[in-house]
Parts: sequence; C-alpha cells; structure tokens
Amino acid sequence: MVTWASLPTQWVDSEACWVDLELTLPRKHRLTRQKEIENVFEEGTFFEGNYCHLIRASSPNEYCRAAFIVSKKTAASAVARNRIKRLMKESFRLKINRVKSGSRLIFLATRKASKNLSRADFDSELEDLLDRADLFEKIN
Repeated sequence: MVTWASLPTQWVDSEACWVDLELTLPRKHRLTRQKEIENVFEEGTFFEGNYCHLIRASSPNEYCRAAFIVSKKTAASAVARNRIKRLMKESFRLKINRVKSGSRLIFLATRKASKNLSRADFDSELEDLLDRADLFEKIN
C-alpha cells in the first residue's frame, strides 16, 4: 500500500530529469500574519469576480504572497469552506510562476463559490482576476 509518507519528494521522469513533486502552496508564498492581512485590506486595490474577489497590495518582499478567505456566510460547513480554499490554492499554485513578485494578495470567495464548482472554474476566474490586476509577468 502506498502512503503519502512513502512517496518521494522528487521523481525521475522518462527523460531522466528531476521533477519536483511539491503539491502544496509553498509557505514562502502564503500570507499568514493577521497584521499583514489587515494591511492588505487597508491599502489594497479591489478587483471583483464572479466566484472570488482579489485584493492586491505591493510589498517589498521578493515573493508574491497570498491568503485565501472563505466566510461562514459563503459556505456554512467547514468541509465546504476547506474545499473552496483548496480549489483556490491549487489554481493559484499552478499560476504562481507567472505572477509578478513583490505582491500581497487576498482571494475572497463569494457566495457563488459555494456551488459545486470545479477547479477549471477557479482556474479561469483567477486567470481573469490576475490579468485585470496586471500581475502576470510580461513574456518577451
């Protein structure tokens, strides 16, 4: 039986190169302190979406850092709130390499997010919000 503890953190693919199997949002990309989150709410710019809203503030930090908030009004049960947060985090984790560094972001889920949405819905929503907030790195 395969358990999470027995899985390697790196895996060799068919072309014999290392592929990183980090499947969570790294800690350096998370906003965790209450004071930091309050500062983003106070000085940030608000972008509205269908399933979630984005609040963006600049930061002297070299990393882009994000927090994900789902209120009890959005989803009454903790299971539903955690599922929405997991979907938002995974969508953001897959886009983190394209996002400009030095930003603090807060993603707020709306009541429409409490419906059974797929990760593809959050992918398109976050893509649109990050594009409107001008957070994607320019590719030359």
